[in-house]
Amino acid sequence: MAETYGNATLEDIRDKLISTLNGMVTAMATGYDPTVSYVYDHHNVGYMQFNAVSVGLENAEPDNVAFGSAGVTVQYRCQFTVRVHTAYQGALVDEVKNSRLINSVVNYLSEYKNQAGGYWIQDIDEVTANEEFAESYTVGGQCTVLATKPVTHTQG
Repeated sequence: MAETYGNATLEDIRDKLISTLNGMVTAMATGYDPTVSYVYDHHNVGYMQFNAVSVGLENAEPDNVAFGSAGVTVQYRCQFTVRVHTAYQGALVDEVKNSRLINSVVNYLSEYKNQAGGYWIQDIDEVTANEEFAESYTVGGQCTVLATKPVTHTQG
């Protein structure tokens, strides 16, 4: 695999998170009410299907840098917001549904913190329900996810 720099690393981490959330959609397909049926890789969606989850990058920074014979290893810390969307603004807001769905997201991500390949979900916090989101003109819930990934850059 080629080394990842900058945006590629961030997209890798986002894609791992989305893959995990797609696993949640599959797991919720039977026996859960309410369920999440769609996962989007960004918050700004023109026409959104409900009930949906979207993932957006909020912040990214190198956290820990180590030098060794293999090269430079940088621990990237990426903060994402994960949103649950249940209706467009102005529609009937189901507060119980919003709370249950964002709680399901938090519980599922907590269960699958090890994202394989060195990716880790370090923290899930700032959980809120019944929010309005301007980018998609929707309502739902939101949480913040801190994910990390060490990347070794070899020296030439």
